[in-house]
Amino acid sequence: MGVSLALPLGARVVVFRSLRRGERVLLLASRHERGEAVREFVRCCLQGGSVAYCSSSVQETAIAEELEGVRRLVLDTGGGHPPEELSRNLAEAGVTAAVLDFGTAPPPGLGALLSRLFGGLEGITFLTSLDLEAVDEALLEELLGLHTLLLVSAQGEKTAVTPLPPAGAAPREVGVVPGEAVDTLIKRFLDLVVLAVLSRGPMHGYSIIKTIFRSSGVLVSQGMLYPLLRRLEEEGLVAREAGRSGRGKVYVLTSQGREALERRRRELESALGYFLGLIGGGSSISP
Repeated sequence: MGVSLALPLGARVVVFRSLRRGERVLLLASRHERGEAVREFVRCCLQGGSVAYCSSSVQETAIAEELEGVRRLVLDTGGGHPPEELSRNLAEAGVTAAVLDFGTAPPPGLGALLSRLFGGLEGITFLTSLDLEAVDEALLEELLGLHTLLLVSAQGEKTAVTPLPPAGAAPREVGVVPGEAVDTLIKRFLDLVVLAVLSRGPMHGYSIIKTIFRSSGVLVSQGMLYPLLRRLEEEGLVAREAGRSGRGKVYVLTSQGREALERRRRELESALGYFLGLIGGGSSISP
């Protein structure tokens, strides 16, 4: 798949420089944290293909209610049903990624079910989502042998990211960024962040706030956002137009705003490169 992905988990933001096609990610966290991470995983994977969301629980299915363009399938795990039907449905749907959300109730024989499912669909990127408290030591050991990457978040206090590569596999670029640092950067460069968010398409102000929160875990207040949007509109970088439903106005990135976004990206990249060189974290750069 080769896409960049950032998942907010409590007080950390987990950054994948390259999420590979066929990756099998195990996510263990609270329901709230799993919901935000699943939404961002789906949004990222939709950029390069199609996604299926699979759950056996009505409560867990609610996580995917706001996800557009996602195929929803039922995980029929009662009585140890084999996963052949799900495998067939995923293959027929032609999806490139799938979320398997077992929530707080992993079914008996989960390891065997996943083993058979993964073995028949090696080209699909999977995210297996489970409540941290629902996994005992024996199940965890079994799941570790089936996945290539483990994400664990315990109520935002501890976030562990552990690559589980098979023998001979190339190392994966994964980083864990302190949430405080992300908060500082988002708010310091909020104009650039808003332009980048609007480059995805027209949005209401509230949708901009939700998008920023889901991708970074940073909550931007209306008092910060709307004065900034007015300034960007005065500068000709964004414009307002009627929404598709006719309810309220949406903000749109103008051609001038798109040019400003690319220019400011390059400027910020150069400035950060210089700063890292200055403190010895990168190549030496002269001002």
